[in-house]
Amino acid sequence: KLENGQLIIVPCALVKRLPQHFVSLSPEVDVDVTLGKNGYIWITRTIPRVWKQQEEAAAGLGTSIGPGAQSGTPLAETAQNLQR
Repeated sequence: KLENGQLIIVPCALVKRLPQHFVSLSPEVDVDVTLGKNGYIWITRTIPRVWKQQEEAAAGLGTSIGPGAQSGTPLAETAQNLQR
């Protein structure tokens, strides 16, 4: 899902065919670039790891749900909902 970014469309001849069309620029820049072979380029800021972990936990994909979760945090609320 593409969110919080900017779509740029260029002629597809300008996009070199690569095995991987995802580039994460240096930590100082905090930008991710997704290149489509059709000429679509999606530029977005890098999502912090903490946000990714919270999203996974909310979706039930996290592996750290359990008694170690602090009360009142989204992780603890997810754990409580799963135990019901």
